[in-house]
Amino acid sequence: MNPSRYNMYVPLKKEDTYLLYNTLTGALFFVDKELREAIQKDPSSIPEDLLKDFKKEWVVLDDGVDETEMLSFMRDEMRYNSPWLQFLIMTTKACNLACPYCYEKKESMTSMNEASCGRTQKFIENLTKKNRPTTLELLMYGGEPLLNVEPMFQLIAHFTGYCDTHSLEFKVGIITNGTLITEGLISDLEKYPVDVVQVTLDGPAEMHNTKRVYTNGRGTYEDIVEGLHLLRNSALRPKIRINVDELNKDAVPLLLDDLKERGLADISIYFGIVRAFSPVCESYAPSCMQDSHIGEVIPHLWRTALQKGFDVPLKPMRNLVGCGMQSNSSYTIDPEGRVYKCVTSVGCEDQCIGVISEEGDIPVWNPVYYRWMSRNPLEVPGCKTCVFFPVCGGGCPMIAYARHGTYERGGCFETKSVLKDQLMLYVEQTYPEKFR
Repeated sequence: MNPSRYNMYVPLKKEDTYLLYNTLTGALFFVDKELREAIQKDPSSIPEDLLKDFKKEWVVLDDGVDETEMLSFMRDEMRYNSPWLQFLIMTTKACNLACPYCYEKKESMTSMNEASCGRTQKFIENLTKKNRPTTLELLMYGGEPLLNVEPMFQLIAHFTGYCDTHSLEFKVGIITNGTLITEGLISDLEKYPVDVVQVTLDGPAEMHNTKRVYTNGRGTYEDIVEGLHLLRNSALRPKIRINVDELNKDAVPLLLDDLKERGLADISIYFGIVRAFSPVCESYAPSCMQDSHIGEVIPHLWRTALQKGFDVPLKPMRNLVGCGMQSNSSYTIDPEGRVYKCVTSVGCEDQCIGVISEEGDIPVWNPVYYRWMSRNPLEVPGCKTCVFFPVCGGGCPMIAYARHGTYERGGCFETKSVLKDQLMLYVEQTYPEKFR
């Protein structure tokens, strides 16, 4: 018998006690120093009932078990046999804001029209028939998707009926800057299975209004907060992404205080790292969060948010693929019907994987599609044996491409920096009796 290479030990405050976390299965155990040494050096000495549990959760493996082979099979199954089919649809490239870090190209402000909407609809139907998922999800994006709602509602209405007819679960998410939310819009959205409406804030009002501004330079904070109140009082589920960079990291607690004071602390939040993904946002790169700071900043913000009563999802999740876009079940579609994998590559012609035909097919996939889909982090030496791989999946392909000019490298992001702190916060919330 052998210990799993994906066992992680986090020291607890009590002397010689550890949190054992298996990143592949998600199993959690509280162990002492003696048991840790038995797992690592002599699994056969572990009491039989406990050994049975460890084997069940792959903390201990029988001789002959190859974890790389197991992981490779599980990863392929997730990539090519997913029960989900997801499309991120850009209804328009136009936006009513002028954020300095936006990665989208500014010269093309096209919007989805009746023809491209029809081709998109056929494409989604064709892939649904081919992949045979149990759940179809549409994520509406932009630009600002609420500047062009006609195709958005056309697609939502059509697939509400389509999924009902074909016994599929249907989910809709909307990622918006939050400035165009009205009672009338909410009333229309409530007729459909819209699951989440996500908006973004960039710090307290004074700081937010220097970055997320209208094209005329006016700040957006109060308009977004007003929209959040409308969402909170509806059947829709709002979610707040809080952008974090070097400029606002110390001011985020002030934003949390303001949201709490306004009665919005019951809305789920998460912290998004601002990065320079493309040449379009390189001018903002000096203000982006430095990788060396992430491990200190993000856990501090998590703890601060929890102390202030916010809902912060912290349970670590297995992620063998890294990003759904590395599967054959996730695609990004721009307003003209060009298809990409990652939304950050929209507008970069060398990243376009195909163009939807009148029949709703892609007659010829561009070579970049095969380069993207053939990416295998398990062939990258640093990834293959990394304890973080099952919750990282080799990281982000676009980070790898931006850093190294190729997808065939690890695209490490914040997982390595924050996982141990994330685990500790999660177990403190879930098992408080262990920390009394």
